[in-house]
Amino acid sequence: MYKILIADDEELEREALRFFIDESSLDIDQVIECASGTEVIKRVMLDRPDIMVLDINMPGLNGLQALEKIKCLDYRFRAVFSTAYDYFEYAVEALRLGAVDFMVKPVKKEAFINVIMRAVDELDAEAEKEYRETKLLKTLDMMEGKVVGDLVLGNMPEEVLYYLDLKHISTECSGNCFCIRLQGSPDKCARQNLFKAVRKEFGYLDLTVMFSEANHMVTAIVFCREPEAFPGIFGKMEELLASVLRQQQTVFIMGSGTPFTDVSQIEESYGMARERVGDMAARTESREEGPESDSGTPREVEGICSFIQENYRKRLTLDIIASEAGFSKYYVNRLFKQYMGTTVVDYLIRIRMQKAKELLKNETCSIKQISGLVGYSEPNYFTWTFKKMEGMSPLKFRYEQAEGLREEKDGE
Repeated sequence: MYKILIADDEELEREALRFFIDESSLDIDQVIECASGTEVIKRVMLDRPDIMVLDINMPGLNGLQALEKIKCLDYRFRAVFSTAYDYFEYAVEALRLGAVDFMVKPVKKEAFINVIMRAVDELDAEAEKEYRETKLLKTLDMMEGKVVGDLVLGNMPEEVLYYLDLKHISTECSGNCFCIRLQGSPDKCARQNLFKAVRKEFGYLDLTVMFSEANHMVTAIVFCREPEAFPGIFGKMEELLASVLRQQQTVFIMGSGTPFTDVSQIEESYGMARERVGDMAARTESREEGPESDSGTPREVEGICSFIQENYRKRLTLDIIASEAGFSKYYVNRLFKQYMGTTVVDYLIRIRMQKAKELLKNETCSIKQISGLVGYSEPNYFTWTFKKMEGMSPLKFRYEQAEGLREEKDGE
């Protein structure tokens, strides 16, 4: 239910509009009346009405001037203007201030009810949008711990990539991992306040921080979109994080990982952070690089490429690919990027998109069928990935390809 404010220096006009509301089935449960612009300001500050019907020509502050001041209060409402003068300038100014409509007196019941219904619909839609956005943010917060867990284990399923994209974090984003052992068992509220303080301070430097926690061990991944713009940023990350922890009177032991330049390197960075915090034994890569092929590319890399090209239709993860190659994920990623100039995951996506473009030329296959044929179980995620890689949706690509073929035939 909504509150409506009717502001008019003519009592009969206010009574008429109130009567229209009482006789209708509008979602209004309270009507507030004002006779001047000054009174409008006072009642708005006290009652926060959702809808305001403002007469432009009132004593003291007129309706337009009153709305100018009300807009400074920054809360959700809708305004409608009424006036006995059909001046174009009034209508333009009313719309500039964001009014729903501009009514000329005497206001007819049907026109008034329609305008108020439109205002109610807009308020409902805005409230629904805010609810969905709040729900989305809460969902993202709940997913954060799981995403961090996947990243530090080297898992890169589609959901993780989608989550990172929502956070505006690319797969080639730089950053560092930190493991923080909290002493003294701080409660949930204290930990949440700590995370909030860290995000705030790092946000000033345009750094994004993601957390997960388990058994008094907090994992923090800090993402930096443009490290070259901040010389020495990786060292400053550790200094700033320690400073915020001390400001929050937190007793801690912290280990810093090695800076990563791609999300596929997060697992390696995390491993180093765990070692430095004294939580796990150091791990070493014992396998040596194999011989190069005639093309100058190591046979391991060629084998990985061949495996992806033959199995792109299946649900592949970095774990599966590395296991097939017989190497650790650290080694696979480091070697692959050194010789191919891209990550294993991005190479897989590129192969899938190439195959998808070939299939899109066949108009008998639906988008859903094509998504399954190139390894995507969810058509919406396939469409999102295709658009991100190719700059257009699969349907638009198919249309442009068909148009090109028709033009070629017409030119022959």
